Amino acid sequence: MTTNTQQERTLTIRGDDTERGLPTTDVPCPDCNHDEAYWDIKQLRSSDEAPTELYICTDCGYQWRRD
Repeated sequence: MTTNTQQERTLTIRGDDTERGLPTTDVPCPDCNHDEAYWDIKQLRSSDEAPTELYICTDCGYQWRRD
């Protein structure tokens, strides 16, 4: 019997002094609507799919991603 299990992966790019090394961009935070966030791009899926954009609000610290 074969079972397919899908695991959700979480990537955290926030940590001690990590944010200072990340660039910022003008994008509204979905949580507090602040208009600036740190960003990074990671290849989380197979290489034939688009990379994932990761954001951290510079005001409230909310983290979100855009696939």
